[in-house]
Amino acid sequence: MRIECVSLQAQKLGSFDGVTWVEGSKDPAFLDDHEIEAEVMAMGLSFNDVACAMEIARDRVVVLQKGSMANKVRAPTERVYRLPSSMSFLGAATIPVVCTTAVYSLINIANLQRGQSVLIHSAAGGLDQACIQIAQHVGAEIYITVGSNEKDHICSRCGLLSDHVFSSTNPQFADQIRKQTGRRGADLIINTIIKDLLNTS
Repeated sequence: MRIECVSLQAQKLGSFDGVTWVEGSKDPAFLDDHEIEAEVMAMGLSFNDVACAMEIARDRVVVLQKGSMANKVRAPTERVYRLPSSMSFLGAATIPVVCTTAVYSLINIANLQRGQSVLIHSAAGGLDQACIQIAQHVGAEIYITVGSNEKDHICSRCGLLSDHVFSSTNPQFADQIRKQTGRRGADLIINTIIKDLLNTS
């Protein structure tokens, strides 16, 4: 029996065990005027062909999509961003929530502008440091409170002036900020943890 047409197809992605020859063709029965039909004698595989068959990802990406607590997720391309080789998946997973929260709080809600001042409490956390970066990008004057043993580290890491960093255990930080801002105080206060600090502010 002569088989008119067969093609190699993967029944299950991720394993070559499911690759089988399938009889039949999806092509129309008749050729168009500009087409020919050829008998395949040999063909080549690229790495991309093998990668697709084995489900080997070519790009490392971060995806911003609902329902992403799963082993697979689909998303529009505008919500997919390629990861730099220096960033781990674990590190990338911490970015979207804190950064989108920081942008929404400072930009969408508070409308922080260049030259305004912002006080960020307990600035050693991920969300608070994201707020610092957003405020720096805007060009705002930044004041923060941290634990007494975190001041040098935060100043070095975030590039802040030491006289803009105050101890969260010292309630006199409010007087110091008023002095530096000409008695106006901060235009915006970000507080995520300690209620007492917000009351003092």
